[in-house]
Amino acid sequence: MALLRGINDLATTLRFAPNVGPAMVKDTDDTASVDLITDVLSDPGNRLNANIIVASDDGIHWTAVRQAARIIKAVGERSPHGQGNSTSARPRC
Repeated sequence: MALLRGINDLATTLRFAPNVGPAMVKDTDDTASVDLITDVLSDPGNRLNANIIVASDDGIHWTAVRQAARIIKAVGERSPHGQGNSTSARPRC
């Protein structure tokens, strides 16, 4: 979390929105990173982006789809005006 906060602080200073990468790549990945990214995206001062791979050559990753929905719902409920789900809705300096 400290590393992500440091990246976020740098992004705020330099006014860019980095993507920290996928919280899940394979459907069998541990979902602990989903909890972490949910916390990060819910923070009012967040400028970071993340993603989840929900399909690949081997088909649809149904666990990843459910986890993506869980992130969207939780971030929408926890961030001011649900804006944690949309970087375009965040004010830029």
